[in-house]
Amino acid sequence: MAEAKRRHSVIMVGLGGQGVLLAGDLLARAAMSQYEHVLWFPLYTVFMRGAPSECTVILSDQSIPCQIISQADTLLAMESSQLKPFESRVKPGGNIIVEKTGLTAEVERDDVRMWTIPALETTLAIGGDTQASNLVMLGAYLAIAKVIPPETVQREIEIKFSGKGKSLSLNIEAFKQGLAIVTNQ
Repeated sequence: MAEAKRRHSVIMVGLGGQGVLLAGDLLARAAMSQYEHVLWFPLYTVFMRGAPSECTVILSDQSIPCQIISQADTLLAMESSQLKPFESRVKPGGNIIVEKTGLTAEVERDDVRMWTIPALETTLAIGGDTQASNLVMLGAYLAIAKVIPPETVQREIEIKFSGKGKSLSLNIEAFKQGLAIVTNQ
């Protein structure tokens, strides 16, 4: 019997851009050792700081014919205000993972699973600033989606922040906290 071909897609959204793009880049780089085809497709506005940004990451054992998708397996909303604009872009049976801080909207669908992650709160609790919250969210995503081993992403974090002592340890801790939040739920 032939092995089933794997494919997973995630849309990451937020405000500002760098956190969303970094998380997507780390995921894509780590996934290259696990999948035959990996696509990282960033989209952000360059003319306004703090504007909405998104990136799509597709992991597949088959070729990826198009980088634009209408629906993904998972939505990772690093800013709660981005939940409503992107809610419809999750496939039935998929996951919506959203930052808990500031969340006032409810998911109006019953065909997806919603996860609220206290990423900002967690980052502040470990002594970091809010910039590491994207790695809390990335850790939570990996614990939920189980698309690649977390160790592969941690290696990419170590490479990205090599030589940046405090930033390296903070980002690794934020990532591990994200994994633990889901594991402990």
